[in-house]
Amino acid sequence: CTSPVGDVFTTFFPQPQTNIYVACSVPPFLDTSLPFVREYRRSMQNLSALFAFSSLEGYVEGRFAAAILQGQRLGNLSDSGAFVESLLTQSLFSLSQLTLGPYSESCNQGLRAVWLIRVMAGSTFPLQNGTFSFSGAACLSDTSFLTTKFLLFGQTA
Repeated sequence: CTSPVGDVFTTFFPQPQTNIYVACSVPPFLDTSLPFVREYRRSMQNLSALFAFSSLEGYVEGRFAAAILQGQRLGNLSDSGAFVESLLTQSLFSLSQLTLGPYSESCNQGLRAVWLIRVMAGSTFPLQNGTFSFSGAACLSDTSFLTTKFLLFGQTA
């Protein structure tokens, strides 16, 4: 989720906007009811850094990469094949109740939720009941059509 009050958004809407809804692939950084967001906020406060969707997404990616590396059985951390093997072997990852996966040769699921936020007068607010999530290990994405296998971290461009 690109911040709806950040640089990209203000390029198109220079004045503060109201009643705009944005679907985000990471939870709102203001939602401290989520354990993962509380951990992120503590880490950012320790660094005296600002809270933002982009840094929360980076935090998700960093924690995800660390979880993959912790499960890697081979000692060579520069071996991308071992990294991918660790990803596929573990398949589902739980990072403080934030679930990613499953990952397999034909599934690259990522986070298992989408969060809706509302922009009001240039500020963002998470919506109560504005989260779509799904449980279980079912794969809702199909990568079988890909001819080249790849691993992509993050969604903010």
